[in-house]
Amino acid sequence: MLSHTEVLLALRTRLLTLTATATGNLTPFMYWTTIGDAPAWTIFGTLTRTAAASVVNGYPVDRLVDDDAGNVASTYRTMPITTAGDKCITFLVKRFSVYAAHQVGIFDITTGDWRLKLNIDFTLATPVVTVVGGFGALIGCVAEDTGWRISAKAVGVLSASDNKFWVYPAAAAAADTAIGFEIGDLKAYEADPQLAATATGYTRGAGSFVADGFAPGMEVTAAGFTTAANNGTSVVTAVTAAAIAVDAYTVTPVATPAGYTVAARTLAVEAVGLGRGLTVGVPALRAWENISFDPLAGKPWVEEDYVPGPAASVTVGPLGDVETLPQYVVKFYGRTDCGTSGLSRLAGAALNLFPPHTAMTLASGDVLRVRGDVAPYKGQLVQTAPGYAVVPVTIPLRVRSRNTV
Repeated sequence: MLSHTEVLLALRTRLLTLTATATGNLTPFMYWTTIGDAPAWTIFGTLTRTAAASVVNGYPVDRLVDDDAGNVASTYRTMPITTAGDKCITFLVKRFSVYAAHQVGIFDITTGDWRLKLNIDFTLATPVVTVVGGFGALIGCVAEDTGWRISAKAVGVLSASDNKFWVYPAAAAAADTAIGFEIGDLKAYEADPQLAATATGYTRGAGSFVADGFAPGMEVTAAGFTTAANNGTSVVTAVTAAAIAVDAYTVTPVATPAGYTVAARTLAVEAVGLGRGLTVGVPALRAWENISFDPLAGKPWVEEDYVPGPAASVTVGPLGDVETLPQYVVKFYGRTDCGTSGLSRLAGAALNLFPPHTAMTLASGDVLRVRGDVAPYKGQLVQTAPGYAVVPVTIPLRVRSRNTV
């Protein structure tokens, strides 16, 4: 017998991944390569300058000594880059006890060319980072946890594996001087949107909100800002290439007939920083089946309906197969004064999650499939209750289960 709960759970779980596919997403275009036990700080090693340091293409190469086990390892890690061109490199670095200047960079071990060379001076509590010899360009140095996130542009990085991420003491360091670094994850990405917060919304120093698909009426979730009030849920009220205006609020589920409480949130001015993101996904206010919910004026919300559908025996004999044709209907609600783009793009992103013939395995072992003979479709945008417009998405399904008699 097909389980209503199993089917609904599988569909809802898939719907909630919409954040990764909705048009309007803006996250730093990056990927991570672990050089430690991410995401916590991990000991990259203690750099020790010795008189017997080896030389590669004319540059001294110190050795890394693991504090705990005494193991010796190379000072570099291979760059996680597969395409040539300028790259933006972000790394996490932390000083233990030695106040001195040391260098970090991207080095092509085959040609002997530097792509990025930074000097990090720990003389002050906050490190001073400068570009050495014109190799690359500094983007920023931001305090994070007990260390600093340093980002810079490496010019003309090649795709070959000979590009290395180097960490070594400056030439002035005394013999056997222990330089403590902790480096978490190394990430390489093409561009960061350089997000900042204002009293009324968010701005960006690179790229375009319009080109990235943001539209009035979309609900966005901000993350990565230092000021807590700048992180969280907002509805977009206006969009330009460089800025979006928002109505910020915090949604909290509660065990009352309303289902949620919504509290206004005041944004604080915060300068440009790296590693921040704005994502568009399933609205935070959700009217799940048979769960208490009251819409709140001016706030987007989503409603789901599961229609079990007809069933028929499709094979003969005892314990034959029974085919059921349910439907999953998702309705996206938004403001009536925001045009069509926001709701239509959100509904389109939901359709992209359920293309024809998509298979979802249920806990029982039965396989729920999106139908292809009658494919999923998006309905007309209509105005419903005062202040709201809605776009429905209908997903026809098919599942076969074993008859129990």
